[in-house]
Amino acid sequence: MYLWGESGLKNVNWYKLVGVILLLALSAACVTKEDLSSLRYEMYSQQSRLEQENKALKQEIARLQKELKETEKSFALQLQKESSPVRSTQANLWAEMQNLRIKIASLNGQVDRLDREQQKFSKFSQNATVAIDNLQKKVGQLEGMLLALSNRLGVELEQTGQTQNATSSKNSSSPALGQASTPEEQYKQALDAFYARKYDLAQTLWESFVKLYPKHKLVPNAYFWQGECFYQMGDYKRAILAYQEVIDKYPKSSKLPSALLKQAMAFAKIQKNKAAILLLKDVIKRFPKTIEAKRAKAFLIKLEGKR
Repeated sequence: MYLWGESGLKNVNWYKLVGVILLLALSAACVTKEDLSSLRYEMYSQQSRLEQENKALKQEIARLQKELKETEKSFALQLQKESSPVRSTQANLWAEMQNLRIKIASLNGQVDRLDREQQKFSKFSQNATVAIDNLQKKVGQLEGMLLALSNRLGVELEQTGQTQNATSSKNSSSPALGQASTPEEQYKQALDAFYARKYDLAQTLWESFVKLYPKHKLVPNAYFWQGECFYQMGDYKRAILAYQEVIDKYPKSSKLPSALLKQAMAFAKIQKNKAAILLLKDVIKRFPKTIEAKRAKAFLIKLEGKR
């Protein structure tokens, strides 16, 4: 692109943004949504600068054309007054007109180049916007997966601005209840909603899954994930009840250690530390070689230190 300043046009290579896009595409897991929003803002800023520079150049051309016209008028008046050959004043006016014509021709060439730059940047901006949208979606999915994993292990992550402000309501792009053709598809819809931090929707889908397919092998998981939804929404009492469904009805489920651990954490959230400590000790005793037991030991030390 070109920047108009006191010293004339300054060439700036905005194609480096292509490299930024490629770098983001290769490292999406390390990119935050703030980074992508900043990149989108930078593209819009570049587009705005191009438009402003183009406008400034055209205004300068208009000014020079006006000045040329006035100079030509003065020259014509001088010719009318003088019957003799062109004298010094006329020669100066003639030289000034020629100089203005050269400046105008040069500026017109720069405007043509700037127009071409705008067209290229417009096409690049459209492609980059699509790439950013895709990256934002991928980042959101990766954040959701990381959050789900941390929930299962009882790890309290430092939440980003997106996680803190994540919506849990249904929207126009959310899957409607009853549209899934198979139990597995509905379960996946619920999991996708959880990864997108739409906890209301995910909980509703898993609740519907349990009612529609009560004998399905994923029912214990559906109860556990309902507990995770309530936990993320800060409804710890309902989370405790959902985890209890796994504990009471599905003692052989692979989700049992996680359900006990997260129920203990939920009790701690509502200041029921005695109940939390008993559950943590139960996890350590019954599942000593699991990751949940390791997390339970760390959390138990933290709780007992508060007593």
